[in-house]
Amino acid sequence: MTTIAIEEIQSPEAFVMCRLARRIGVNIRPGEAVYDKERLLWKVPLRAVVTSQVAPKDRPSKRFVYDFKNIAEALVEQDGDQYHMRHFPNAEFLEDYLVREFDTLTEKIENVILSYDNEVWGQFTYVRTFLRPVYDIVTNALTERKLSLDFIEQTGKHSGHYVQMLLDMGLLEIDENQPRQVRASNELTRLHERVYRFDTKFDVFNVASAVAGRIFSSQYRRIRNEFKIYSPTAYVDATKAYYLDAVRMGERIPMTEKELYQKFRIVGHRNPYESKNFKFKTIISEVVGGKLLERDADDNVIGSKSIFDKVMPFQDEIVKAAPEI
Repeated sequence: MTTIAIEEIQSPEAFVMCRLARRIGVNIRPGEAVYDKERLLWKVPLRAVVTSQVAPKDRPSKRFVYDFKNIAEALVEQDGDQYHMRHFPNAEFLEDYLVREFDTLTEKIENVILSYDNEVWGQFTYVRTFLRPVYDIVTNALTERKLSLDFIEQTGKHSGHYVQMLLDMGLLEIDENQPRQVRASNELTRLHERVYRFDTKFDVFNVASAVAGRIFSSQYRRIRNEFKIYSPTAYVDATKAYYLDAVRMGERIPMTEKELYQKFRIVGHRNPYESKNFKFKTIISEVVGGKLLERDADDNVIGSKSIFDKVMPFQDEIVKAAPEI
């Protein structure tokens, strides 16, 4: 019997790769190490390599890779032929950085999605749940002549910020005689009348839903980054995860929900809260109901033509970031 001995390669890059494979995964890879003579250690840059596969109908699938360089670095000390880790970024840091890179890459697509129909966002379950103070403020403003700011501040977290947003949007106004009181503006009253005319199942809550949609659309990044309300971002991330690869391919490609979910897990800002009866399938159903995505005859997810046409001008930027392999 022949015995084959495999000798492990000894280098700063190999040492870091072993740590990455054990603790992070193979999507993060080391670059070429550089020795820092002043600090007497090796600096090993890290890059994120995320592959994506798209399978158009009746054609071979294509694979391309999103390559983000220098997302962090590991610091390695050398003692003879032994290496020791001085600094290694944790998984959460690397995940956050990677998501920010995807945020930057997809920002223009995201803007198109958010502004396509800004009122539709208020119809989605997570928006209604996590932006509930907006609904309370608007419904009370329309049913009561005036609202006390002291009362509003008790309706939920960030309520004061939402009031200021509504004031800035011209949907609320301050009572000149009572500065601690606000009321519905003429703009909000006109919106109320429009919904009343065109909504066959009119309810004042539907007006609040339209307003919440406008706030979510226009203040999305503040709600996500400053207020740290992540769950409603699942709708945006799921939608842009589809259009990112569709634009890269240059066509409205069909995707199964499973395929889209895998892409969503990479692009998504945070894992959304999922209750027993509210899953990714429900998120897609709501997004399709809001006409941000569609379904084809085989029940696959496919893009809206009008949205796809608006995001296709960004193809060159995405192709540059994700070459085919």
